[in-house]
Amino acid sequence: MAREIKIDYYFLLEVEKNATSDEIKLAYRRMAIKYHPDKNPGDAEAEERFKEIAEAYSVLNNEEKRTKYDRCGDPEASEMGFDDIFNQFADVFSNGNSDSFGGHKQEKFRKGDDFRINISLSLEDVENGVEKQIVAEKMLSCKPCDGNGSLNGKSWKPCSNCLGTGSQRKLSSTILGEMQVTVICQHCKGSGKKVEHKCTSCRGVGRSLSMEECSVTFPRGINSNSKLEFENLGHTSENGHRGKMIVTVDIKEDVIFDRLFSSVSNIGNIEFFDLKLKLRVKLSDLMNGSTHAIQTIRNNQLWVNIPKFTQSGFTTKIENEGLSKNENERGNLFVEILAITPESEEELVKIIGNLYLD
Repeated sequence: MAREIKIDYYFLLEVEKNATSDEIKLAYRRMAIKYHPDKNPGDAEAEERFKEIAEAYSVLNNEEKRTKYDRCGDPEASEMGFDDIFNQFADVFSNGNSDSFGGHKQEKFRKGDDFRINISLSLEDVENGVEKQIVAEKMLSCKPCDGNGSLNGKSWKPCSNCLGTGSQRKLSSTILGEMQVTVICQHCKGSGKKVEHKCTSCRGVGRSLSMEECSVTFPRGINSNSKLEFENLGHTSENGHRGKMIVTVDIKEDVIFDRLFSSVSNIGNIEFFDLKLKLRVKLSDLMNGSTHAIQTIRNNQLWVNIPKFTQSGFTTKIENEGLSKNENERGNLFVEILAITPESEEELVKIIGNLYLD
């Protein structure tokens, strides 16, 4: 059965259903810039709309997914094989609690909740890539009892309800008659153990809030709002299985460089690899012409030539001096030249006088 898709992707991107790939890309670029979190800081509604727009583009820009979406409203729809049908059949007739159906399905343990965290990176981190240590409080297995909730990890006996197997077989009435299904034992929650004396540290829960440190590598060229997922670094469930750690990246504002929109990636991500630098010079330097040194994001020194009578606000482009996208590609650096206004009439007269003398 297809998932229920409540969002009209064409409506979100404000395009017709027969829109071309180029029209969809242009529409996405326009909408994504409008609702990008960097343009709407603190606006939860804009952030949600940005996510919906990215989802819409990822489907409509993919020919296979778009065809499935147009046909049945679900871009992930696929034909079901025998095993898929059988597994779904087992889930339905066991009220969602079965671990197997006639021995066909294997036992499933619920993973722990995902742990989510936001990490801020500097432009230098984005340019070079960086490894960071993340220290956070998570729900983890209790160390004194090794996660089983018993005193010293040894004060337990096999569950009398399931005889230590962690599961039970029972008869279930279905439209096909009585069927035998296997379910997780509700007395021991699938552990097969019954605690006699509770652990004094976690009080028999088997888990507790604990600090954990892990190392995360952020690759060069990572974008703001990117999400990195790490298996088995999330919270621990009651049966000892861990969820994922999901790290969302935020790029901090830089005191020297501004990030500029550069392109839309093939998977619909907004890319900001172009940089902008404001170069403030004396009015006389604009009128007479001059040369000024600037530092790039890689701490290289470049010289910017300002011709005579350059207007304040003029912007020049230096190719391949923006942020690195990968080992071979870089964005561009845009230098906006701004005049420093004379602080007094006397200074202005002096500048004009020197111009005439020149």
